[in-house]
Amino acid sequence: MTKHTPGPWYPASPDHPLWIVIGDGRTVANVCPHDLSASAVAANARLIKAAPDLHKAAAHALEALNNVADWIDDPETDVVDNAIAVLRAALEKVEA
Repeated sequence: MTKHTPGPWYPASPDHPLWIVIGDGRTVANVCPHDLSASAVAANARLIKAAPDLHKAAAHALEALNNVADWIDDPETDVVDNAIAVLRAALEKVEA
């Protein structure tokens, strides 16, 4: 399995915020603005820029939930189990 390019990722410049690059200037992504509003394009660029941090946060959250899942026993809700399932599914998409 190939790993993603480590973060942090940045906008290339204020003039080119849709080109997402890493510290040495190599391009990681280019957000295409076709048929989208300027605000939607900017939001997509921010989401892509945050991807490495979100991946790390999801992995840490999954580890933390796995560590406390046995301590939390609430027959009325499956909140922890559902959160674990959602995080696993999201991480599998990244790590596949």
